Amino acid sequence: EVRPAVAMLLRSQDVDRVRLGIDAARRHRLDSLVEEIVGVALSRTWPSEVRAEAVLSAGALGAGADVLEGLLDADGTQVRESAAAALVRARGDGQDVRRVEDLLADHECRTAALHAVAALPSALNVPALVRMSRSGVRLPGLADALASHAAFLEQPAADALDDPEQGRAATLLAQALRTSPSPGVDDVLLGHVAHPDLGVRATVVDIGKN
Repeated sequence: EVRPAVAMLLRSQDVDRVRLGIDAARRHRLDSLVEEIVGVALSRTWPSEVRAEAVLSAGALGAGADVLEGLLDADGTQVRESAAAALVRARGDGQDVRRVEDLLADHECRTAALHAVAALPSALNVPALVRMSRSGVRLPGLADALASHAAFLEQPAADALDDPEQGRAATLLAQALRTSPSPGVDDVLLGHVAHPDLGVRATVVDIGKN
């Protein structure tokens, strides 16, 4: 049986064996070893990257939201970021929207959460992403997250474009909207060729050339 051998790897004092154990538990879907994997994630004995791998494996194997939320307070930025990403991935569509919004608002976790959200587009994420675009803060990963949600952005982008005070948000949303397959996108963008914001005008003119 695979489980006892993997459990021994996870209890090893050798970092390479522990890493093998984390990978094997995930590959063989050994959800009964989640507790041991979480123990690795919490242990300061191991390098941050190994602990971060453990967090992602625990999430993939079905660790509960309470367990993953506990890891948001663990030592090590990589560990906390992995917990944020695992929480986003663990959310079923239509569930735990507030948790994802909280992660996107968390200064330490939001970059990891943005990357995870970009990989899992959902209309449920749009309000939080639009708020972030309006914050005026340049956030790594926001443009990619918006682009992956382009199919849901036609109305939010139109609203931002109609507000001359939302130049930065309008530019971000317009750039993301360019990738949407919706036939109404060109009408939304080309209706703002005289927008007061240079970034918006550049995006709209670029659309017009295509």
